[in-house]
Amino acid sequence: MQFAVFGGPTTPKVIDGFREAGVERYTFLLDTLPEAETLKALDELAEVAAAHR
Repeated sequence: MQFAVFGGPTTPKVIDGFREAGVERYTFLLDTLPEAETLKALDELAEVAAAHR
């Protein structure tokens, strides 16, 4: 059985804890913001995701 987290926090300790618990897919939420703020938020989420691959 596969486990996934939808809309999880970006806290490294939390992400690592879910990974250790066997979660295979982890997604973040992205607020609806003006374009510049959205792009900045996407860049920040990309950094978090890259650190946990």
